[in-house]
Amino acid sequence: MPMAFTMCTQNGGRVRRVSGPAKEHGLKAGEYVNYCYLRGKSYRGEVKQSEQARATKAVAKKLATMKGGRG
Repeated sequence: MPMAFTMCTQNGGRVRRVSGPAKEHGLKAGEYVNYCYLRGKSYRGEVKQSEQARATKAVAKKLATMKGGRG
């Protein structure tokens, strides 16, 4: 996590999550980012993938390898 975000959370800042797709936050479908708010300022965390998006990608990858092995 970015240092400013970590310091914000350790100092009692409020954390809010923004889920994608959201162009104004630079997020694609299946991504999210946490923001910490403290004393009128916001601190952005890292962009992460949702559990559902990771599971979907894993299943797609597994299906692709299964298909490739049969031909």
